[in-house]
Amino acid sequence: MKFLFKVSITFVCVMCLFSCTNRKISADAYGSFEAEDIIISAQSEGMILDFSVDEGQSLKAGEYIAMVDTMMLIVQKKKIELQLDVFLTQQTTLPHKFKLLNDSLLNVNRAISNIGVVSKDNNLLQSVLDSLHNQRQDIEKAIASQKKSFSTQVKLLAMQAEQLYLQLRQLNDALSKCIITSPINGTAITKYIDKYEIAGMGHPIIRVADLSRMNLKVYVTEDQLSSIQLGDSCAVYIDDDEHELKKYRGKIIWISAESEFTPKMVQTKKERVNLVYAVKIKVKNEGSIKIGMPGEVVFTNFE
Repeated sequence: MKFLFKVSITFVCVMCLFSCTNRKISADAYGSFEAEDIIISAQSEGMILDFSVDEGQSLKAGEYIAMVDTMMLIVQKKKIELQLDVFLTQQTTLPHKFKLLNDSLLNVNRAISNIGVVSKDNNLLQSVLDSLHNQRQDIEKAIASQKKSFSTQVKLLAMQAEQLYLQLRQLNDALSKCIITSPINGTAITKYIDKYEIAGMGHPIIRVADLSRMNLKVYVTEDQLSSIQLGDSCAVYIDDDEHELKKYRGKIIWISAESEFTPKMVQTKKERVNLVYAVKIKVKNEGSIKIGMPGEVVFTNFE
């Protein structure tokens, strides 16, 4: 019996040791995972007419999310377009008036030339020729006057039209901002507003996070700080479904320049007086790592 008891104890110890070697590691630091996220806010005021994205839905950069009411902007745009049509019509009538005067001058000159040939030895048509010369002088004066006012009117109309074009561009820009899209590839994490609610300028609409890469934020002591640097590879571990540790390659992307007191989440009675430095480690996520999940790191070159 004693022999069997000793064998049983030995077997249990071996199994515990084997389990510990699979489960436990000598971690250098502990922390939790964060995602690189962005809060998308409304860039215009109005009612949310459409919101087709649900929380947890995957999004691509540029993908449609929601739309703010655009009715007032469309009405303003139509009004500007009508005003532009009026100015463009005025711009086309000015050259037409100038052309009519030039055509009249051309006809008078042609008539004078014809009468001059016919009436070379005929004094009866001299009075008609004199009348035509007077008409030509009047038309030339009208053309000279028209030239002075023509350039001024064209410049004025061009300035007014340019102002309308600028207003039209502003309205088009405002209309484009009523369509809310995702600026990054990611996942919809939190919706801050629902369909038919009123959104104000800068009102948060949705939070999108890139879950393909996660950041493990850990805290290290001052004596550990000298042994790590930006760009270093390290081993990151999480618990898997079988209660063992799953290993990932990590890369140190940020080290705090200022120390702080040990955060409450990792604080012990002994560590309350210690100052630590925050460190972020980027890890490629295949889907197992979740926001807020605990993790641990060993600051050695990943093998």
